[in-house]
Amino acid sequence: MPPKRTIGRPPLPVGAGKESRLYCRILGSEDLKIQAAATLAGKSKSEWIRQTLLEAAGTAQPEPPVHSVVLPNEDFLD
Repeated sequence: MPPKRTIGRPPLPVGAGKESRLYCRILGSEDLKIQAAATLAGKSKSEWIRQTLLEAAGTAQPEPPVHSVVLPNEDFLD
């Protein structure tokens, strides 16, 4: 009989998990702004918050801004 499968993801290797949690209560409107900023950066909300806090603390290199460029199609050039 195969081993019983457990629910959830497999355990992380030793040392790969996060060691502490930070809790902060915010307004719903603030949450929407944070989620929008994270989405624009192409990150999860958690990743965006972590990166932003580390940059503010001076312990992380700021990431270069992501700019989108819209190029005209070929018909526009004629």
